[in-house]
Amino acid sequence: MAGRPARPFTLVDAAMVSRRATSSLRSQMAREYFPSILALAELLLRSPEGAISRFGCAMYERAFVCFERYCKQEVVGSLVAHVGSSYESEVDAAMDVLVALAERHLDDVARFGVFVAGLLDFLDNWNLTQIKKLYSVLGALAYRDATNNCQMDNDIQMIIRKQLCNSSAKYKRMGVMGVTMVIKSVAYNKCGEKAISATSADSLKMIQTLLDLVRQTCQDVPDVFGLFLDELANIVHGGALAVAVVQKISENEQDKFIDSYMVDITPSEPKELPLAVQLRYGIEDEQSQDDEDAANIVLNILPLLCRKAKANGAGGASAATTDVAGSSLVELCAHFRLLQVCEKSVSQNLDQIDALLVCPLYMVHEETAGHFTDMASSEKQLLCSSLFYAANFFREVLNAFASLSDPDIRSKVFQRLKDAVTIQNQLESLLPDVPQFVPPIVHFDCDNNDKMAPLTAKSGGAERPKKSQKSGKKRKRKGKEAAADAENANLSDGSHDSSDTSVSNASTLSKETKDLKQDSATKPAVFLGDRLKHYLRELDMDVFALLSYRLATDAATSQASETCLRAVDLLWLVDDLASKLDRALIAAAGKRHAFLRTTNATKKLFGFSHLCSIPPASVVEQAVELLPALCSHLEAINAHFQDIIARNDGIADGPGMNTVESATLSAALQRVVQALASLISWNGFVAADHRSLLKKALTALTARLQVPGATQPSTMKELIRQAFRYLKAFAESIPNLHCAVALVKLLVAVGNRTEDSGFLRVDLDAVSRGFLQRAWYSADGEVEKGQKFNDAVRLLLQVHLEHTEDVLQAVDKIATEGVGALMDSESRQGSERWGTLSKGSFNVFYKLMMVELVNAARRIAAPTQSANRQVREEKLLEWSVAVKVLHMLVNFVKEFDGRPNLSIALKVSSNFKKKKIFNGGNLNQFLFSSPDRRSSWMSSSPFRSTAECSSKSSSGKRCHCWTASSVSIPTTYRAS
Repeated sequence: MAGRPARPFTLVDAAMVSRRATSSLRSQMAREYFPSILALAELLLRSPEGAISRFGCAMYERAFVCFERYCKQEVVGSLVAHVGSSYESEVDAAMDVLVALAERHLDDVARFGVFVAGLLDFLDNWNLTQIKKLYSVLGALAYRDATNNCQMDNDIQMIIRKQLCNSSAKYKRMGVMGVTMVIKSVAYNKCGEKAISATSADSLKMIQTLLDLVRQTCQDVPDVFGLFLDELANIVHGGALAVAVVQKISENEQDKFIDSYMVDITPSEPKELPLAVQLRYGIEDEQSQDDEDAANIVLNILPLLCRKAKANGAGGASAATTDVAGSSLVELCAHFRLLQVCEKSVSQNLDQIDALLVCPLYMVHEETAGHFTDMASSEKQLLCSSLFYAANFFREVLNAFASLSDPDIRSKVFQRLKDAVTIQNQLESLLPDVPQFVPPIVHFDCDNNDKMAPLTAKSGGAERPKKSQKSGKKRKRKGKEAAADAENANLSDGSHDSSDTSVSNASTLSKETKDLKQDSATKPAVFLGDRLKHYLRELDMDVFALLSYRLATDAATSQASETCLRAVDLLWLVDDLASKLDRALIAAAGKRHAFLRTTNATKKLFGFSHLCSIPPASVVEQAVELLPALCSHLEAINAHFQDIIARNDGIADGPGMNTVESATLSAALQRVVQALASLISWNGFVAADHRSLLKKALTALTARLQVPGATQPSTMKELIRQAFRYLKAFAESIPNLHCAVALVKLLVAVGNRTEDSGFLRVDLDAVSRGFLQRAWYSADGEVEKGQKFNDAVRLLLQVHLEHTEDVLQAVDKIATEGVGALMDSESRQGSERWGTLSKGSFNVFYKLMMVELVNAARRIAAPTQSANRQVREEKLLEWSVAVKVLHMLVNFVKEFDGRPNLSIALKVSSNFKKKKIFNGGNLNQFLFSSPDRRSSWMSSSPFRSTAECSSKSSSGKRCHCWTASSVSIPTTYRAS
């Protein structure tokens, strides 16, 4: 304004001007290096290491921001070239950069929209996630850009309509992704606005047109329409839509859900069905009795399922179109999820749909289900399908209501948790009797649903019968060829045919599930979770708030109390939690993403699609909040096993340890410890912004010590020490070897949180050594053995040898006490002092001992020329012990003469001899330079004779291998 005096030029203004000038000068100076920067970013983006690839993406983004228009065009062109690559990881990284640029620098990217629009020609080569990212960028350019690019708007809508009207489900899925991203861009809710702009009427009309178009073209393809409902729910859940749009969607979907799946309860159950119907899983309370609407509705699962089966048998599509509801049960869970996220977004509560929490279900009569083995094959499949629909509906109910804090609601949610676990356990007991059954689809975000993995993966520790080497290799090769042919066939056909899937999966499903009922008295109640997760809806992180309930380790107590977690409930929750943390949090050791490995990439996302949308830091924050509850369950399980050990007079494997309850608790203990290890191992804690989260997690662990009068540790080192002390206490009552391995991994992860972990080495060495010296027994009372047992022993032995103070003494002790006792025993089934050492695990011990021996020899540095006599004698003594241990280990091959042991002996002894000649040569010269020194050493230490015996023994074995022409021994070690 003219009358306002000019504001004085302050030092702050001068600093801002100087900073802008400096930034501009830096950009001008870096401009001449732009080609090199672009080439380096291109190289880094293609790296198989996730951190390096992300750094390349950051270089692209900063180059786009800092340089002028020509350089921006080159950056976009290079990213488009990356997107056109045939490697999935490269395409994903480049698309992530384009999405970030469109989100943060939309006006600058809009100038080069023609480059991005050209990517529509590559849609056939991408998966759904990549297509979704492209439509997200194009939608932002077409509808959120201030220039209002009408041409791109028309092109996008034309392509989407063509895709939706195509008869192939593959292109319909592409169109669904385009529609959801267009709706997100049109109704974009910027900066948390509560209403969209003045053009809201036109926007709502356009959105309604798109919704009607999807419903008209995809209603008869349930898996495609289910994908649309899920994607729309994800957008609403992310808060990307304006409230007016969400409210419009909520009003439409609530009426359609009720008309499609809900019916009124009648005095008599529905007739003319192949199976008897019963109202089951209803929750009665005073509120539902007062509300007539809530008390008189039922979820119509079995009648709808029978109607669909009858329609398919009566003529397929023509009969299916006569369905009054017009919806498929396949869409039930996706429809309910969209409904509940819309209600939460609009009204911040679920009062309008709380009747769905307590309503009963029309299911197969309980008495009819009790005669499952006498049913016909079609009736068995109807029963299993109804159970899958009920289980997935209850999982979505948990997702919706678990975050509510009302006590009455939480008690009902807790009952739904028990119902979901009960149904899943029932499914696991029934599936072996229905070998040709394929569960209904619940995950729609895969490129081709007929590529979903059947229930064939082994989850237990059962080993396959041994086969001859020749025939086994031939069968394995044929199996790979058949798998490749099947993969090519799936890639060439984008449609989904459930009947073809049933036939193709029948033989494998029958073969892998026929033994599931065996040993049911000792296995945990839930042991099929990995195989069933492809057919179960994903749980949200909010569901794990149910872990705050107390655990009842006694079966009688859990049945009497309605607000206590049963052992099977705890296992059901922590198994899913551990899987989520392992998937979302990358450890410091590096879960390397292979750059050229593009097959089966989408299969790894089954059950984690919602989790992938959450930043790892947010996952860690929620996991840290769960630590007090997890620690309470750890202590309860530990007290349970300590009580059993006390009743058995200190015997760790006595009566009570192999019951169903104990087996389930031990499995839950293992999964809880694995979840803690995944949390503590997260590599994001090295960032300064996340150090407070690590401190909060360690504080939650140290708070469980409950030391009277003790103050809270203030330093990070003391927090780690106290947390390690708390977790170490659980080692005394570990029930099985797999729990022991999980605990050791957790202790190692805690120790790695500090650079100075020397104060924990002694405790970690003692814990791992104690587990190695303990004899472990399986549920049937036999000594554990097998490949999984050997893998667990290998990890424990490696931790023991890495953290011991003197490696040579530790190897000498194992060789004398363990292997010596094993050789003296008649059956050689195990050692008394080292319970994990047996004939089957000897190769594991032998290889690690030999490797650590060479590593210890490398650490024996050669003395300098100016070293005094005492230093040279100390080095000579170390070499004497090393040579003695080598001689002992080499002689073990006489008793354990397997080719793997012989190969290890030749390889390690050759490396040891080279190290001895290189580092110990001047020590020999020092020893034999004086007659007095030579006589004293030869009388007190057989150093030279032992070395010569070991060398001769190794040479003899090499000659024997050379004469026998053993192809399993490398030529280098046979000739050396």
